[in-house]
Amino acid sequence: INIINKIRAFNPWPKANFILNGLEIKVLEASFEEKKVEQIGKVIFGKKEMNISCKDGIIKLERIKPFGKKEMDIVSYLNGIKKEEGMIVGK
Repeated sequence: INIINKIRAFNPWPKANFILNGLEIKVLEASFEEKKVEQIGKVIFGKKEMNISCKDGIIKLERIKPFGKKEMDIVSYLNGIKKEEGMIVGK
C-alpha cells in the first residue's frame, strides 16, 4: 500500500519508477491486491496484465511510460515486449 501511495504522490511529477531489463519504466497508475507472494520483485504476466509482487501482495500496473516512449496502458506495452518468466524488478 505504501508503494501505491508513492505512485499517487509522485504523479504528475517526478513519477515513481522501476528498472526492468536495464530500462527505466515510470508508473502513472497502479492498484494493489493483497495476496501471498513467493518472491518479492518478481514480474507476473497475465494475458492482459503485468503485476509486480511485493511484501504484502501484488501491484497491478495499469498505465506506464517506458524510457524513450510515450505514456501507454499496460495492454499496449505487453503487445510490444517479450515476456520472460522469472523477470525481476531492478535487474
